[in-house]
Amino acid sequence: MPKEGINTGGKSFKCKQCNKCFNQRGNLKGHERIHTGEKPFKCKHCDKCFKLGGHLKNHERIHTGEKPFKCKQCDKCFSQRGNLKSHERIHTGEKPFKCKQCDKFFSQRGSLKIHERIHIGEKPFKGKQCDQCFSQQGNLKRHFRIHQKGECICWICQEKLNSENLLSKHYQDHIALLP
Repeated sequence: MPKEGINTGGKSFKCKQCNKCFNQRGNLKGHERIHTGEKPFKCKHCDKCFKLGGHLKNHERIHTGEKPFKCKQCDKCFSQRGNLKSHERIHTGEKPFKCKQCDKFFSQRGSLKIHERIHIGEKPFKGKQCDQCFSQQGNLKRHFRIHQKGECICWICQEKLNSENLLSKHYQDHIALLP
């Protein structure tokens, strides 16, 4: 049985808090920061701190704009390897994430999680004008348009329009009629 800080046959180092095992002492040390809350790696560009040096390196790419991971299909570049891997599924059509409820497949884990809200009834997106809630933000935005309809009223002729954009174009028509 692995013990904390002891390498048992090159296999494991054990966390005292949760008994999780690691093959390297450094990995155990990084893991233990989950329990201690220690974040010794500070970004030199902002005040963010991280538990792992690799997480700091990924974060600093936000500031530097570095995108070292390039798609071989379309030359799009990414700051993180995981984002490239997710993007590449667009080209391959791979959908490794399966819904356990309805057998739908998704290319992104996040898309699966959003979809699963339908089955569990989770609706975290609530409108400000009514009590209706939605499982997806896009559905809330679509619903919001119902409340916008007729709210944009031309002050010249009192015509009701469905959006600010249409109202702006409508005003241009009035301006065109001026002598």
